[in-house]
Amino acid sequence: MKERDVLKVLGRHSMLTLAMERRITQREGARELGLSPSHTKRLIRRLRETEGSCESLFYRRTHPAPNRLREI
Repeated sequence: MKERDVLKVLGRHSMLTLAMERRITQREGARELGLSPSHTKRLIRRLRETEGSCESLFYRRTHPAPNRLREI
């Protein structure tokens, strides 16, 4: 894993933790991170499920999306 990716995840973790603790709104956190509000909610739910574990934000899809379009 690249150092740049680790720094990005740590930055996300701190901003999402603020939103999870309701120090900022989820919408403000989404705007600050450059993410959609729905994606921010998903990340906050994942953090809550893992009790704030930073490793939960390192998730990468390992399989193709089922609705992916075929290449022509």
